[in-house]
Amino acid sequence: MDLGEYDNDQALSALVQAATDPNTDDWCVLQTCGESAARIWVKRDSFQKETFNSFRSLARMGAYDYILGYKPEWIEEYNLEG
Repeated sequence: MDLGEYDNDQALSALVQAATDPNTDDWCVLQTCGESAARIWVKRDSFQKETFNSFRSLARMGAYDYILGYKPEWIEEYNLEG
């Protein structure tokens, strides 16, 4: 299931929880959670920089890659690094 398809706070909260969990070691889960959170931010046209910065590195990379493809102006606007 891709929670990024859902545009609600519960889905976003679940994705953020997984993307910041220090016990999540699966690289695929981390990247997918970051990407899915970014999909919701892009749909809402509302970026959450503090949340992005709190993501573990692989989740942050997944979010960054999605943003780069769908909202590249945020990269410069928010001074993002993948």
